[in-house]
Amino acid sequence: MNNNCEEKRRLTTECIVAFIDILGSSKMIMEDAQKSLEIVHSAYTESIDLFKKIFNKNGRIPSVKIFSDNIVIAVPRKNNPLELAFTAVAMMSAIIQVQFLKHELLTRGAICSGSYFADGMMVWGTALVNAYRLEKSIAIYPRVIIDPELAGELKLAIHDSPLRAKEWVIQDEDQIFMINYFHKALKERELFILSLMSVAEQKIIDNIEDIKAYHKWLWFSNYIVKRLTTLSEEQRGEQ
Repeated sequence: MNNNCEEKRRLTTECIVAFIDILGSSKMIMEDAQKSLEIVHSAYTESIDLFKKIFNKNGRIPSVKIFSDNIVIAVPRKNNPLELAFTAVAMMSAIIQVQFLKHELLTRGAICSGSYFADGMMVWGTALVNAYRLEKSIAIYPRVIIDPELAGELKLAIHDSPLRAKEWVIQDEDQIFMINYFHKALKERELFILSLMSVAEQKIIDNIEDIKAYHKWLWFSNYIVKRLTTLSEEQRGEQ
């Protein structure tokens, strides 16, 4: 065979990968495909533009692939220390969660480490498969969780760990580590969280007959209350 006709070999690389799902997107599409397209597209572009504006340091901008209602974020581990690669993915995940919340949309996902491949046509790899499985079976609620193996590698459970990445992570009541999207970098954080309380209350009423959506918004409402309590305690401790 003529070597000039041979396709370039495709290789996976070790990456930190997040798989994020937009919850309730199918219902949105069926109700109004055009309106839902505009909302979701705006949230996507806002997220990417905001990350580039705020966190464009040392060229570590994650690769972001979008297909339908799924978002895949990836940063190679090669030539990037583990903490920096994870932090970039965590930051992008947090921004995406916040931007979609501004459009009254919940997201859920997981972050893993493993093999990954992406080009203009497809995404592939163990990290993607594992993140997808964790998103469906473990995350359950509107949160982006960290694979326990990756959390162990990052030593997130060490209380006095100096890792900068820890500020982007909190531990939920079930001991699962998840992204802290109500991060201190969020402008007017308390006001934003308070505004979401009324949104969540209305969504709970609106979805009283949709048991899955109802429980997701109920969990989110309870989570907001807990985060506000935590922030209040932190502020008192700083005084």
